[in-house]
Amino acid sequence: MSNRPGKLLFAGLMGLALAFPFGISPSYGSTVKSSSQLIALKFPQANTDRGQTATSGGGGVRQTSGGSCLTKANLPFQLLIPGDYNQGSGFHNTANKETFIYAYVPPQSEVTAKVQLADPITKAQNQTTFAVSKEGGIVRFPVTLPDNAIKDDFYNVTLTLICDANNAADNLTVELTVNYTPLAPSPTKPDSSLAKAAFYAEQGLWLDALNALAAIAKEEPEEWQEFLESGGFKTWAEAPVVECCQMVKTSASAN
Repeated sequence: MSNRPGKLLFAGLMGLALAFPFGISPSYGSTVKSSSQLIALKFPQANTDRGQTATSGGGGVRQTSGGSCLTKANLPFQLLIPGDYNQGSGFHNTANKETFIYAYVPPQSEVTAKVQLADPITKAQNQTTFAVSKEGGIVRFPVTLPDNAIKDDFYNVTLTLICDANNAADNLTVELTVNYTPLAPSPTKPDSSLAKAAFYAEQGLWLDALNALAAIAKEEPEEWQEFLESGGFKTWAEAPVVECCQMVKTSASAN
C-alpha cells in the first residue's frame, strides 16, 4: 500500500477494496496453442452481452454529460470495460504504467479527445488532447501513469470526446479510476501477445489483457472477438480496431 499521506484514510472513506477480484477464472487451454488455433480466452461467463452503455461500463465508471453525436448512432459509443468485475470496488487495476482505455467511437466528421489523469491525493494532473480518426471503430486512448507511481497508487481518469467545440454541453465525458497493481514476475515469462493476454486475464487484469490482444487483433480476430464477447461486448466485437491518436497538445498542473 502506498505510504502517501492520507491515502489510507481517503481509500477507507471511499469504501473501495483494493484487491484482485475473486472467482475470475478465464477459460483457456492449459497450453497456449499456435497462433492458428483458438484458445478461447475469456473473462467470466457471467459477463454475457447485455447491450451495455457507457454508464454501465464497469465499477467506478460514470458518464457525466452529453455526447448525443456519439450515443445516438446506429452503433453507439461504448467504453469497453465490463460492468461486473473487480467486485464493484470502483478501481480498474493495471499492472503497467503505460496503459490504454478502449472505447468504440462511431464514425463522425470530427472528434477531439481529451484524456485527463489526476492524482486525488496530491491534486497533480495532466491532460493530453488527441485528434480521433473519423472512420470510427474501437479506439485505444493512451493513459500514462507517473514514473514515480508505486503499488496501489490510484488515479482518476477523465475521457472527454468533443464533437462540437462550440457546444460544450454535448461533449461526452466518462470518468473512472485506475489502480496501479504491478505484478511479481510470472514463473514463466509470456513469450507472445496471446500468452500475455492469458496471463493477465488469469490475474483479473482486463485492461492489460485487452491491450495484449489488441496488438494481434487483426491477426487473431476470433480471439479478440471472443474476449470482448466474454466481457459483455458482443454488439461491438466485430468493429474494426483503429489507430489512435495524433497528439495535439499536452499540459500538466499541480496544486
